[in-house]
Amino acid sequence: LARKLFFDAYVIIKNKNYKQYALAEKKLLKSLSIMPNASYTHNTLGLLYQYWHNYPKAEYHLKKTIDDIPTWAKPHNNLGNVYQAQGNYKAALVEFNKALELDTSFIIPYNNIGNIYLETGQYLKAENTYKYRLGKDSLALITVMNLGVLYNLRGQSDVAEQYYRKVVDMDSTYELGYVK
Repeated sequence: LARKLFFDAYVIIKNKNYKQYALAEKKLLKSLSIMPNASYTHNTLGLLYQYWHNYPKAEYHLKKTIDDIPTWAKPHNNLGNVYQAQGNYKAALVEFNKALELDTSFIIPYNNIGNIYLETGQYLKAENTYKYRLGKDSLALITVMNLGVLYNLRGQSDVAEQYYRKVVDMDSTYELGYVK
């Protein structure tokens, strides 16, 4: 039953059925009442609470996941996102780098590190980090988009537009690629 509850909730979240997120939370909490040490459930609750900006609960569940499975890279990345959302860039960088250390094939943290550099005005570091990620995965839409944002902030609107157009060319349904 616990796994069924988890998977029912996971489908709601993965399908971005936002109106059903409260139901997903109930299913996840019920799943935890049956299997209190289910790390995947704690990780998923962490993501749900992050979406709701309930950072204390997100941190609790993500730290629980990390305590249970310290070698799992994704919860470190997720906790880094929670720290970043709160402006705690130092702690976020620690978590993103830990995720990269644990799983060298998991490259999403490079984009997140680039975002911290972008948010803190370290544009050259952001550019280098984004380009490094694209060297590992040239189809990373969000990273291509972030390079467009970076060049726009630098006042290089012609270069920014090239990146925005590349995003739309890669995936015409990607709404972030339509920048006015």
